[in-house]
Amino acid sequence: MPLLTNAVRVAVGSDHSCAATDDGGVLCWGLHEDGEVDGRVGSAPEFVTPQRVAGVAGATHVGVGPGFSCARTRDGSVWCWGRNDRYQHGRGIADDDAAPHRTSLEGAVSLVVRSRTDAMSALVEGGEVRCWGRTQEGLGVETNVFRTPERVLLE
Repeated sequence: MPLLTNAVRVAVGSDHSCAATDDGGVLCWGLHEDGEVDGRVGSAPEFVTPQRVAGVAGATHVGVGPGFSCARTRDGSVWCWGRNDRYQHGRGIADDDAAPHRTSLEGAVSLVVRSRTDAMSALVEGGEVRCWGRTQEGLGVETNVFRTPERVLLE
């Protein structure tokens, strides 16, 4: 098996993993049911070697959730791919297009995914936290689904 030698950040999930590489690319491997590894549904059921995600450039951080993946790029934008039935792509629609899509979020500093949910969170310049997808209780909101990155008030 080839070694991954140029990773700068790694995110490990329950069924797949991704790495941001020193050239700004994203490589993912593992279970591949919803396009979470390479952004294409049906290309293979599982990848034991890292696959480059087409359409994502300048990646500095990665996050993985059940059936989806996201990357933060150098310009502070966030791209997500894979499963999108609970707005995991953060673009306002839930569809089955597994290709990488840019969220409406700008100025992201880092990413965090809640490993057993369909939610992603980002720390944004200025200290704000934005979340999207199916969220956890306790965020002080009435809904549990954010279709696009929404500001969360932390007490």
